[in-house]
Formats: sequence, C-alpha cells, structure tokens
Amino acid sequence: MSSFRMDRINESIAHHLSRLILEEVADPRLATMITITKVETAKDLKTAKVYLSVLDTGKRGDVLAGLRHAERFFIERLKELLAIRYIPTLTFIYDDSIERMSTILGKIKALENERKGNDSKET
Repeated sequence: MSSFRMDRINESIAHHLSRLILEEVADPRLATMITITKVETAKDLKTAKVYLSVLDTGKRGDVLAGLRHAERFFIERLKELLAIRYIPTLTFIYDDSIERMSTILGKIKALENERKGNDSKET
C-alpha cells in the first residue's frame, strides 16, 4: 500500500477518533482535553497505534482506561465512517513528547534569562 494512502488512512482515523471522543463518548473519564498526536497503522491494516496527549496529566491513567473501554464503540463507528475493508484494532499510547518539549523550552527560557542577567551585569 502506498505511503500516501497510509498517511490518508492515519489522518482519517485520527480525525474521526478526535471527533468521536469530543462529541459521542459520554464516559466521564474522557471529559478532559485529549489530543491525538499521531496514528500509525500497520500496512496490513490489522493494528493501529493511537498516540495521544492529555492536558491534565494527573488524569492520564483514567483517560487511557476510558479509551480502552470504548474501543469496540470506536471500531464500530469507524466501520461506518471509513471506506476501508478492515478496521484496525486500536492501541492507545500516551505521548509525552509535548511535556518533554515544554520542559526543554522552559530550560532554554531559563538559560536565556540567566544569560540576559549576566549580560546586564557586565555592562
């Protein structure tokens, strides 16, 4: 399968899952800001890794449990929404890249502020 088609499938799954979580799932564990950062579907369309980020990191475990609980619902709805023969089994994985990026940016900002403080002392 071409990488262009796989990219479109991954984007479609991410888009539809985001909408389903926001509009159709009533699980209170999912009543927080959830961002799907990436979807990686296997070439045989049997499995898909769904990477996500959660604004309230303290609720990360609850969110993952709620998503796993709703997996059958997601698969059934994706069957209706996607024009592909097989709907992959979904594996939800927490993506901490946004947190790591925020930490790195904070350290860079601190270094910049420290550098500005040292530059102003030298003048």
